Order: sequence, then C-alpha cells, then structure tokens
Amino acid sequence: MLQRSKKKNGFYFWVNEEADEIRYVSLKTTPKLRWKTHSFWKSQKGIKCLDSFPGSSEILGAGSSTGNLSLLSEKYPEFSAVVTPKYPRACKSLSFSDSGSLAASYAKSKNDLSLKIWDVRSLLHNPNQQPGLQGFPMEGIVSVCFDKNPSLLFAGSSTRSIYIVDTRKQLEAESSIETPCFNNITIDAVSGNYFAANSYDGYIAVYDRRFLVPGANPLIMELNPNPGEKNKNSYFQTRFSNEKCGQISCLSNNSISVRQLSPCRVQDDSNSDEPELESSLLLTFEKFINMKDSTTCSGFDYYNSSSSSSPQILAVVDSSPKLFSLHNEVLPTSFSAKNELISSYKEKLYPLDTPYSDVQSAEIGEDHKEDIEFSETSSYSSTNIENSLEKISIISEESSQSDDLLPPYRVLRTDISTIMLERTQQGYRFDCSKNYDIVSDFYLKDVWKWVELSHSLYSDGRYNCWNDIDLTYQGALGIWFMDTELTNIADVFDAKHSRLFEKKFLTAAETIISNFDLDILTPIPTKRPLRQLVLLACGLGYTKINLHQEIDSLIGRNEHVKAAGLALFHGKIENVVRILAMGNELEKTISTAVAGYITSQGLNQLGSDSLWKEMSRNLSTELEDPYLRAIFAYVSNSDWRDVLDEVSLSLRDRLGIALRFLPDEDLSNYLEDLCRTTVQSGDPEGLILTGLTPLGIELLQNFVNHSNDVQTAALLVSYVVPKKFTDWRADGWIDSYRELFNRWRLYRERVKFDLGRSELSRDKNGHVMQTSPKPSLYISCNYCKKSLLSLNEDYPKSDQTVASTLTKTRKLASQKQSGHTCPHCRQPFPKCSVCGLSLSDQNVPQNNVNNITSQNPKDRERKRNYGRWFSFCLRCYHGTHAAHASEWFMRHSVCPVPDCDCNCALS
Repeated sequence: MLQRSKKKNGFYFWVNEEADEIRYVSLKTTPKLRWKTHSFWKSQKGIKCLDSFPGSSEILGAGSSTGNLSLLSEKYPEFSAVVTPKYPRACKSLSFSDSGSLAASYAKSKNDLSLKIWDVRSLLHNPNQQPGLQGFPMEGIVSVCFDKNPSLLFAGSSTRSIYIVDTRKQLEAESSIETPCFNNITIDAVSGNYFAANSYDGYIAVYDRRFLVPGANPLIMELNPNPGEKNKNSYFQTRFSNEKCGQISCLSNNSISVRQLSPCRVQDDSNSDEPELESSLLLTFEKFINMKDSTTCSGFDYYNSSSSSSPQILAVVDSSPKLFSLHNEVLPTSFSAKNELISSYKEKLYPLDTPYSDVQSAEIGEDHKEDIEFSETSSYSSTNIENSLEKISIISEESSQSDDLLPPYRVLRTDISTIMLERTQQGYRFDCSKNYDIVSDFYLKDVWKWVELSHSLYSDGRYNCWNDIDLTYQGALGIWFMDTELTNIADVFDAKHSRLFEKKFLTAAETIISNFDLDILTPIPTKRPLRQLVLLACGLGYTKINLHQEIDSLIGRNEHVKAAGLALFHGKIENVVRILAMGNELEKTISTAVAGYITSQGLNQLGSDSLWKEMSRNLSTELEDPYLRAIFAYVSNSDWRDVLDEVSLSLRDRLGIALRFLPDEDLSNYLEDLCRTTVQSGDPEGLILTGLTPLGIELLQNFVNHSNDVQTAALLVSYVVPKKFTDWRADGWIDSYRELFNRWRLYRERVKFDLGRSELSRDKNGHVMQTSPKPSLYISCNYCKKSLLSLNEDYPKSDQTVASTLTKTRKLASQKQSGHTCPHCRQPFPKCSVCGLSLSDQNVPQNNVNNITSQNPKDRERKRNYGRWFSFCLRCYHGTHAAHASEWFMRHSVCPVPDCDCNCALS
C-alpha cells in the first residue's frame, strides 16, 4: 500500500506488509532506483487503509483489520495514538479534511455505527474520546472521501449507494446515488467537479457533481476493467492525478490502468439561455501496465519529478519501487541553422542518433526489467517494455533501416538548408562559372551557363540598348514577341505592336547580329534576325565552324550520341550516321539502321515505309537515352514536332529545335505553351525562355515554392533588381538569404554578398542603384541623439557601396571630431576618462603606437587611427579613446572615472 505525502513532494508512506511496518520514504534514482527511508513504525499489522493530514507536522492515519486506528507523526516518529473501537471490526477507509476532521468507515455491525468523525487535534490529545459525529447504524460504509469543502463528505455504502453528507447537519445525506460502483471513492482535486468509484467486478464509474440535482444523471462515464486482467478481484486503489485534470488510475491484483478523460460539450437542442456545461467526458488515452504472474504489485501513486517531462506512476512491485512513464514520451527537439538536430531528455542534451538508455535505466532499474510488460491493448505501444528499454534513441537503427524510412543523416544531408550552407562555404555567389561547378542539378547548371552568357553580353556593350530597346538578360519570349517588359503569362498572348515598333525592333536585332559578325544557322528564313538573336541570347547561336568544333569536342569525350543529336538538331542528317558509326556496338547498330532507311527511302520523299515507321516509333519510346529517342522520333516521321514532344530532352535543346525549324505561327504557339508549362512548374531552366524579367520572377516564385532554394533565387534576381526593375518578392528572397547568413554567423559572407549585389546594380553610367544596408551601430550625440555619421542623414545614400560608405564614414567622423562639438546641436563631446581630452581630439598621446616594431608607415598610421576612435562602456557609459582604454585595462579592471566601481573590463 502506498500513500503520497500531502506536505512534501516526492515523499510517500509505504506499508511494508512483509515486515508489518509503515515507512516514510523517498526515491533514490542512482545507481539504481530504490527506497530511501526517513522514518518508520513497526508492529503495524493488518493495515487496510491510509490517509494523511498536512498540518505543522504531517499526521498519518492507518486503519487495521481489527478496527484499530493509529495516528502517527512524521516529525516525531516515536509518537503514536491508537483509537480502539468498542466492537472489533475492519476499518474500511479513512479521510482527513482540510479543516482537521478525520472520518473513518467500518464494516456493518448490529451494535455500533459505521461512520465516525473526530476532530484530529482533540483525538491526538485524548485517543479515547468519543466521535463528534457518527451515523449509519444498519449499513456498512466501505469508502469515505472529504471534498475540498470540508463540510461535505462522500460515503460509499454496502447498500450500493453513494451518499453526499453535510457534516454540519449531523451526517444528513443531502443527496445520494444508487450505483454498484461505491468502493474507493476519489475526487479529482484539479477540476473539483469529478469523482469516481469502482465496483467489485472492476468497473469504474465517473460522476459529475454539478448534476447532483433532481432529474439529472450525474454518471457521465463508465470504464470497463482491463481486458487482459486474469484475476477479477476488486480494485485495491483508485487515484486521480494531482496535476492533470481528468486523469484516473486504478490498481487491481494484476495491473495498473491509466485513463485520460477530457471534457467535451454535448449539443443542446433547447433554446435555453443558461450557460452550457461540460456535460460529458471523452476517453482520449488508455494504457494498461500488466504485471507478470510471478510478481505482486501492492500499491501505487503518482510520481511528480521536475526532471521528467512526462507524468509517471510509482508502483510497489515485490516491495521494490518501479517507475512507469504514462506516455511514449515526445522528446523536445530543435534544429540549428546548420541543420543539426538535437533533443533534450530530462537534464541532458543528446545529438541525433545518440542513445540515452543509461538515463532511462537508471530510473527503472536493470534488475527488474523482466518483471514488467505492456499489454497489447495500450494505445501508444504494442511492444513489451523489455524491448523499449534496451535502447531508447531519437531515431532507432531499426527505423532507419526500414524500407520506408531513410537514415536521418541522409535526410538532413539532402535537405535544402544543408545544401545551401555547403554551397556558401564553397563560394556560391556571383561567379557563374564557379556556381556551374558547385551545383549538382543539371537544370541549375544550364541556368548559370545562361546567366554567364547574358552577363557577358551585357558587359560587352554591343547588346545593351539599341533604339531605346534594352535586351539585357532577356529570354526567348521577350525577343521573339518583341516585348522586353513581360510581367505575367497574359502579356505573352496579348503582345501586339505597331509596324513601326516591329521595324525598329528588327533593325536593332540586325544591328546586334552584325556587330557580333555571326552567321548563326537558321534554316527557316522568316524573321531571321529575331531567330538568330534568340539563339544568341539562349547560348544556341552556333555557326558552321562552331558547330563542327562542338561536335568534334563531344566525339573526343566519347559522347557520340549527344554529338549525333546536336548534328540532328541543326539539320545535319547525313552526319548522324557517321557520328554514331564511331561509337560502341549499340551505336554502330543504330547507325546502320538509320543509314539503311536514309538510303532506301530518303527523308524527303513523299512515300514512306509504314513498318519502318512503326519500328522507329517503338524504339523512340523504349530507348533510355534522350538523344537516341529524339533521333528515332524524327526518323520515324520526318516531323520536328515529334522531337519537340520528347520531354526527356532539355528545354534548351527543344527551344533550339523550335527556333531553327518551326514556322513563325507554330513557333509562337509552341513558345506560349512552353511558357505556361515552365512558369507554373517552376522549372529553373525556364529562365532561358522568360529571362530575368518580372515574368521570370513569377517562375522563380514557383521554383522557391517547390524547392525552398531561396539562395539561388536571391543570387539570380540580384542581376536585375533594382537595376532594371523592383519586385517585393525579390526583396523578400534577398532579405531571407541575408538572415540565413546571420543565423549561420557567416557575417563576412553576407558582406561579400552585399558587395557583389552593389557591383551588379551599377547602371550604364556606373551609378550604384542598390541601397546600402542601414548600419546597425553608430555613434550618436548624448544631447540631440542624432547620428554623427553624416551632417544630413543617419545612414548612407543609396548610390554608395558598402566599401565607400565605410570610407566616407571615417572621413566624416574625422572632420566632425576636429570641431570638439556635435555638428547638429553644437554641444561639446564628452572627455576621455583617462587623458581628460575631448574624445574628438586628434592629437592624443598613444604609447602603444610608439612601441610598434614594424617600420611600415601604413601599420603605424592604421594603429594611430584606431587609437583615436571612441570607446564606451555599455554598463556605465563612460568613454575613452580606444588606445587609452587598451592601455588602462591592461593593468586595471575598474572604470578610470573616480567614484565609479564599474568593472568595465568584464562588461
């Protein structure tokens, strides 16, 4: 039998039936879980019930099978008062009220009453005095429990009733409930509304005292006994949690059942204006802890530990303490900015995949693991506790090796936050060729290859503005539809221009192509300058010489299939057979098949071989290589539309085919469809189509939504925002990326990012369009609170780079300090606490400069300039020159100002 102390948390009264004694104990968890005895009382035989009164010295009441009632003092173990009944019979139950009353219930007797109430203080002085109140002569009272209201007593009768008794009215029952559940009455102390009792066959009834009115039914829930219980004897104990509302636990011969009851509302169809009551309970958690046949559980109570985040049950199993966690504990976890996962358990931190079974086993005890098991009916676990105690880890190896789960390190390794950090550490900024090598995604490689080309065309100067037409960072759509300000997909379909504008645009395209002196291959003659310009802008502008060089380069790298595809995409059909014949056996076989068809039929004849076409179509769908599929798709029907439908080809290749071989109207329709698909899917390769335009920002928004790669988006938009246009989404990506730098504590990398953006934002006149970040720290005047950074403003102008801002700041500070007063309010600057001169004085003695051994005059001047800077204590706000502060605090830790005891050196 176990009873929690009502005065001291973590202390218990334990009835050791084997030794016929009662012990006042607490728990020791190391090296293993065991009792720590503080006091004990011997010769306590046949104890049937316990309760305590938390007075100045906690009083324990113990009722025996003979009816003797022992009053014991926790503070004075040698004290004992025994109340002996007139007629021996079993004392069934005890309960102390907060006001100091003691109620005891007894078995039915013809010669005595079954319910007696004493005043505890009087009983301690005179154990032989008569009860102040007594009643119920013809029935046995088997259970009593005082309410928070000390005048109300709940009494369970052997007549299958529960009485609510008002002790101020001579034990008159205010109301009663007829029920088979009347044993072990317990009250939910947290809510105060619910009370429960159990029947002899194991059922538990939960009542709501607010419905103890005529016409209402206070029974709101009935709980079934443990289905795995083997011995259907009566429950020995029933407890409500003292911390969690509605949590009830019961002990039977074979198990401890734990249920969580949560209030819920029942819909009331009436139109009553009275407030709705929580008229029902919902069973939200149920767990059964079954003991093995070889063990005996003699008592339990709740265990409240500050080191555990989960409620626990303390049970006495074979006279030894055992702790059970009621829930499969959800460990608090947190990710760092570098995607490191860590969890906390009790008072320790555990990195990912670090076992902490030693902590758990220290509480449960290694030598008793085999005594306990969880039943299959547990809502939270179907495995026995032996397995759960072998190793408790954040993510077990078994889970990691499951067919459905990846190991944690692989998941975190491939997470976008980890990828972005690794890219940053490798120098992922504004060097396009370096970015091409860093990224592993082939689509991003194509994007950075195109950005490098676009930036080089912009830097070259021959591609920038012609007749007020800016083609920098334009994609295929803007050039072909002659609209360089595309903001959404609808603009592509509604693009209509005057003939004068179209002529002006075509003239600009012809001029740009002539400036590059390139004869770009375009078999379709219509709108040839636009086609050539789009091919140039997309990096597809091959001349005959460039094409042969690229094909030879691919052959040299044993990429014969890709070389054959490149020849096909430029209309060089006869070269396809020659290139494939230089490859491996499969490629040679394919070249023979293609050559046979070209020889026998010819691709330009009107006739066709249906069997050959069917075989070619089948091969185009069965082959894995996209270039072989494209070759057979074209050979099967001599139609470039079949090749364009081959989605395994890169968008760049398909775009080149469309620009070279589709008629004007078909090309426009194809570009419109391709635009809609790529923008909605967020395919980054689609930037070749949209360009870095407002429409491209829409594509990047979908790309970020799908991939969360805000890093790449921030870098890409920095080429055009704010130099060409502004967009709130681009600003958001840039701010998010800068915040990532701060979380990673990569402040130098953030500065490099800001400097790179500033350089990219220069317009054609060399002016920086990027607004420099507002400084987070600056020196302000003590009187007017204005910054000393500038005479006119508190932060740099938008046309200043970060580097020029820092240089200008030093010059401005030097100019203003020479005046010894604030340039805004003309109040004098504070004086140095060491030398007594004004902090703005430039001619201050600096001993540390004279001790510099370097003969480099730049080193001496740099040290001297630093020594003139303002230095303030952030606690007492006294200031010094930086050089003087360094000299002073090398020998002292206290502020140099008299009567100031601030430890500035430690602040």
